[in-house]
Amino acid sequence: MSGLYLDMISGISGDMTMAALLQIEDKSVELSEIFSNIFGIAVNIGLNKKYVNGIKAYQLKLNFSKEILPSRNFKTIREIIEDYSFDEKVKSDALRIFTLIAEAESKIHGVDIDEIHFHEVGAMDSIIDIVGVAYLINSINPGFIFSSPAKFGCGTIKSAHGMIPVPAPATIEILKDFPFERLNINTELTTPTGAAIIKHYVSEVTYNFSGVVEDIYYSTGTKQLISGSKLTKKANQLTFEEPVVISPTYPNLLRVIKYKDDNSKKKLVMIETNIDDMSSEHLGHTFDILFDKGALDIFFTPIFMKKNRPSYKLSVIAEESHKDLLIQTILRHTTTGGVRFYNIGRYELDKSFTEVEYLGCRFKIKILTGDGVKKYSPEWEDIRRYSEFLKIPTNQLYYEVMKIVDI
Repeated sequence: MSGLYLDMISGISGDMTMAALLQIEDKSVELSEIFSNIFGIAVNIGLNKKYVNGIKAYQLKLNFSKEILPSRNFKTIREIIEDYSFDEKVKSDALRIFTLIAEAESKIHGVDIDEIHFHEVGAMDSIIDIVGVAYLINSINPGFIFSSPAKFGCGTIKSAHGMIPVPAPATIEILKDFPFERLNINTELTTPTGAAIIKHYVSEVTYNFSGVVEDIYYSTGTKQLISGSKLTKKANQLTFEEPVVISPTYPNLLRVIKYKDDNSKKKLVMIETNIDDMSSEHLGHTFDILFDKGALDIFFTPIFMKKNRPSYKLSVIAEESHKDLLIQTILRHTTTGGVRFYNIGRYELDKSFTEVEYLGCRFKIKILTGDGVKKYSPEWEDIRRYSEFLKIPTNQLYYEVMKIVDI
């Protein structure tokens, strides 16, 4: 199973993440067309080659008109994403990342979440970075995403609200249960967008990983970082086009390692508790919260407890790294007084995707392979959506699409 390791040498931002992912799958033309349609102006996305301390890296290049672009609040951004014809997973990922930022800003500023404004060039930069990352991650479809601890700088930076401390309040709020390291660099290293991206996608924070390296990608941002100094410079004041053989600067780099983990037998944890005094509405809400906190699977089993009370057993499957957070979440959001947990094993087939076209509609096909097994099926969200569009019952459309799959 192939996965990604985000080596945050100098932190992470939305544009650095997108620049790294575009090297894995060049979707710049597709994304340029998508954002041109969304904003109604020409948007061109690409990469600029840069050299950082002699290392070839790529920087995200965005070209669009920046005239008369108002800031947008979270409610407006949510409507933009929901109204566009993205895959449902792209929508849900992008909305979750935006929600993490908006919730943090809402808490910090005491403003209703829907009224939180994104100021970066009328929020275009934010939308392009976050939706672009969600689009690319779902296209690449890594089996897992691990990372190093987040990197925080120090000092203060200028924001739309005035001078604020580093790390930015939103960044540290988003990552308050995420491992971090602080560097003696007087500027922002991990942005709120970068923080929300790793909070949503990273399933384990570790330096300890093994496998076979398939490829390495370097991306960079717009700053030259000087360790132990109050000085930083914008990249447009520097010349990165020629290799830098010797440099005193701290490397402003995000390194993404694509590697194959041959150990498909994952070690997971099962967390359980019995509940006999909660309403179905509250149980359903807990279900959603646990998925947001990293649960891989959740299910309820009807049981009978003492005094013949009809009850439910809540079972949560998760990676070991999420165990403590999920236990804390269960204790906080349910009426239970305790949980039990134990290690379990899971064997996974390799998963990949392809697409087929039927009656002018594109259907994503999931393919599972391994140990002589090969099976495939259309994604249900595509079947459901196009069933309504084509006026064909879902069961009939499913079998018609399966007929034309040639794998």
